[in-house]
Amino acid sequence: MATAVAEFLTPEAVTRTHQAAHQTIGALLARGQAGGSFRTDLPAAWLVTACIALIHACSDGVRAGHRGARTWHWVTSGEQLGAGLDAQAAGG
Repeated sequence: MATAVAEFLTPEAVTRTHQAAHQTIGALLARGQAGGSFRTDLPAAWLVTACIALIHACSDGVRAGHRGARTWHWVTSGEQLGAGLDAQAAGG
């Protein structure tokens, strides 16, 4: 599907189709960064793009049989967003 989307839609059209997800994930990330739950060393907008790309990649992997539900849970739970908090808090 990604190939078809890339072939037939402009980057702007793809962004419009993801607008609700961008807004929802962006708001979640902003709250999480402000509250100290998510990394602050990366811009929220970059994290939104990374999250959406990761969701697509994992979805493709599950559909292809390369990834199971456990991987999908990890991606959708947001655990990866806080992965660097300990290092960040320690100044690293």
